This record gives sequence, C-alpha cells and structure tokens, in this order.
Amino acid sequence: METIAAFRFFLQSVRNQCKKGFRNLEQPCNLFRELTTGGFPLPSIDDFNHLLAAIAKMKEYFMVVKLSRYLEISLGVRPNHCSLSILVNCYSHLDCLDLGLSLMGKMMKLGWEPDGVTYNTLLNGLIANGRWRQMAELVDKIMVDGFSPDLVTYGTLVKWLCRRGEVADVIYLIPKMDGRLDVVIYSMILDGLCKKNLMPEALGLSLAMIDRGILPRIDICTSLVRCLCKLGRWKDGKLLLNKISTSYAAPNIKGFSMLVDWFFKERMIEQAEYVVELMRDRGNGCQPDLVSYNILINGYCKIQKIDKALNLFQEICRRGLTPNTVTYSILLDGLFKANRPQRAKVLLKDMLAHGQSPDVVTLATLLEGLCNRGQLSDAFFVLTKLEKRGFPLNIVVYNVIINVLWSGGRIKEVRERFAELFAKNISPTGHTYTIMVDGLCKHDLHGDAIDLLEDMVESGCTSNGAPYWVLAHHVHEKCKRGLTIGALDAAKLHSLLVHV
Repeated sequence: METIAAFRFFLQSVRNQCKKGFRNLEQPCNLFRELTTGGFPLPSIDDFNHLLAAIAKMKEYFMVVKLSRYLEISLGVRPNHCSLSILVNCYSHLDCLDLGLSLMGKMMKLGWEPDGVTYNTLLNGLIANGRWRQMAELVDKIMVDGFSPDLVTYGTLVKWLCRRGEVADVIYLIPKMDGRLDVVIYSMILDGLCKKNLMPEALGLSLAMIDRGILPRIDICTSLVRCLCKLGRWKDGKLLLNKISTSYAAPNIKGFSMLVDWFFKERMIEQAEYVVELMRDRGNGCQPDLVSYNILINGYCKIQKIDKALNLFQEICRRGLTPNTVTYSILLDGLFKANRPQRAKVLLKDMLAHGQSPDVVTLATLLEGLCNRGQLSDAFFVLTKLEKRGFPLNIVVYNVIINVLWSGGRIKEVRERFAELFAKNISPTGHTYTIMVDGLCKHDLHGDAIDLLEDMVESGCTSNGAPYWVLAHHVHEKCKRGLTIGALDAAKLHSLLVHV
C-alpha cells in the first residue's frame, strides 16, 4: 500500500512540475527516466502525455518524437488521441508535414476522429510552409467532417493569403468562416483589398462590419477612405465616413485628424473641410482638440488660406482652449510666408503676452522675415524680449542673431555675440563661420575673415567648404573692381584654399 501511495504521489508531483514548466531539457528527461526505469509500475499514456506536452512547450520537438517512439516501440505503450495530437504538432513544427498527415490517418484507423485541435495544428503547418493546395483539401475535409477551424487558424490563413496577394481566395473563405471573424481578421482582409485596389469589395466589407457592430481599425478605415479618394470615389468615401461617425463607437479624434492632415497634404480641400465639419457637427467625442486644430491651421497655412487659419485660431480661443507654442509658431510662419508681417507682429505680441515663446525654426523665420522687410528694430525688440525671458540660445539661434546683426550693420555687436559663444561653451558650426566670413567681407574686412578661417581650422571645426568659397568669391569680386588684398593676407588665403 505504501508503495502504491508513493507511486501516486510521485505521479502527482510529475504533473505539478509539468504545469509549472521546466528550466532546461534535462529536468523532464530525468523524470521520464524515473517513470520508465525507477522501479514503479509503468504509468499510463495519460501520465506520459503531461510530460510530452511540457517538452513540446519548450519547443524541443525532436525530443518529443524520440521519446514517443521509445514508448511505443520499446515499452509497448500504445499512443492515444492526445499523444498523437502532440506528435502531429511536433511534426508540423519540424516541417515533417507528411508524417503529420499520416499520423492523422493512423488516428482514424485506431478509431479516433481527429478533433479541431489536430486539424488546426496541421492547417497551421501547411499554411506556414505555403502548401496551399493541400491546405485547401484539408479545409474541405474539415467541413465534411463537421469541424471548423478556430479563429487563430483562420487568422493565420488570411494573413498568409493576403501576403501572397490571393485576396480572391480570402473573399471565398469569408462565408465559410460562419460570421466568427473578429476585428483583427477583418482589418487584414480590408488592408489586402485596399492594396489590390478592390474598392467595391473593401467598401462593402467595411459597411457590413459596421452593421454587425464591428468597427474597423482606425488606420485601416482612413486608409480605405484615402484609397477611395485617390480613385476619384469621394462619394463612397463620404458614405463610409458618415457610417463610421454615426456608429455606436465613432472613430477617435486622432483618426479624424490624421485624415484631415492627409487631405491637406494632397490638396484635397473639399474633403478636408468636410471632415472638419463632420467633427464639429457629429460630436461623439470627435470635437477637435488642440492637436487637431494645429493640424488644421497648418493645413490652411500650407495652401495659403491664411484667413481660414486665423478663423480657426479665434475658434480655439472661443472654445476655451489655450493655444500653445506649436499653434503660434505655425501661424507666425504662415503669416510671414503670406506676406502679412503686421499681423504676424500682432500675433507675436499676443504670444509673448500669454507666456509662449517661438521654437527655433519659427524664430529664424520670424527674424529673417522682419529683416528682409527692413524692420530691424522689430527684430531686435523680439530678440531682447526673448533673452530677458531666458529663451535658450543654442547655436541655431546664435546663427540667426548674428545674421540679423550683420543685416543691421552692427559689427561691434556681431563680434561681441561671436565671442559670447566661446564664453558659454557653445561651439560654432561651419554655417556660423560662413555667416561671419560673408559679413566681414561685405564690410571690406577680408583680412579679418582670413584670420577667422585660420582660427576655424585650428579649432578642428569641419565644414562643407562653404566658408572658403564665400571668402574666395568676395576676394574675386574685389579684384574685379581693381582692388587687391595685402600680400600677407593673399599668402594666408592661398594656404587655406590649397587644403580645401
């Protein structure tokens, strides 16, 4: 009795360890050895199945095959339905599908009808190896036997077919799936249909999904709308948008904003404005937020509809939203490009009054815009205001400042700002030296420009050659006017240009 109790305890401990899993292959192999040669009665195949399944989970498929053969041939332990299913799975992973198919035949000869798990295992193996004809035959057999592949198998099948571009076969499979498709499989099919430009089928499937309460993934949905518009089928795209916006779970604000952004980039203004109105009118959590407004304003600025962009800016304020740096920066850039400097100055004052500062790119656009229109005092006013507020001055900003100072002829301040770089441990770039050389030469300070380039070489700063060619151009222009540079400067210039 004690021996039987110990044996049962040992079998239970083996099952418990199988549930927990093993760290290495040696552990289950040692347990298998104890089960077969440990002096206990030979366990049933059910006990061995726990061990074989645990080894299969470790992806040690060859070991499962080896131990199974040993059980059947050497020990005379007959496999059952479960052990054969485990073997079919292992053969599939080992690319021995013919052996897996023959095992299925063996199961039927032994009087065991393969179940859905066995069929799905084989189907996954056939799909993974691209054996489409055999897979199709097996699917037909499954249907005849009254079984149905599970959702995972259908998902694998759809993914494989879409990857091969066999979208027609996917459409053929949809009725066989008996309405059990989920949003993931539907989205894969829609994506495949869009890539094949099968718009009627994609549109029909989308509408059918929504009618069944399954909302397509937002990126797939917007992709379909874009494809329809590219093909000149805006009416169908509008139909799909209306269907989605009135569904029980309308697309989120991000999806609409992405679509609007794309429409503006493609200069499809009518479509972009329609989506904007849809966002305003339909609600369902799709009222534009600040990010959406920024996308809209940027779109209108890009197509030179600056008044509409300003109207949206006013709408932001009316709705109680607070414009951020991105909002102001987009509008400032748009106003200067639309040749509206006075309105840009008003907006800038409003920006500074609300505690916002332009980003580096916008600051460069702003200062260059003011300088190009001769409004240097305004440019310096902006700089002074930003510096007092602690605006971070990196090398990009310094390049803009130095350029502005050169435009105003403030040579002393240029030199002070350039020296300031080294005091703040900010390394000048090749572009910085190009600006400096150009400014010095324009003020007939060619010798200083040559000395500056020598300093650049000594500091190890690299450039694309622009500072040298700017200097050479100015010297050439000076010579054309009958003027020359000193002999020492000429020698230094020759030495510099030789190494370019």
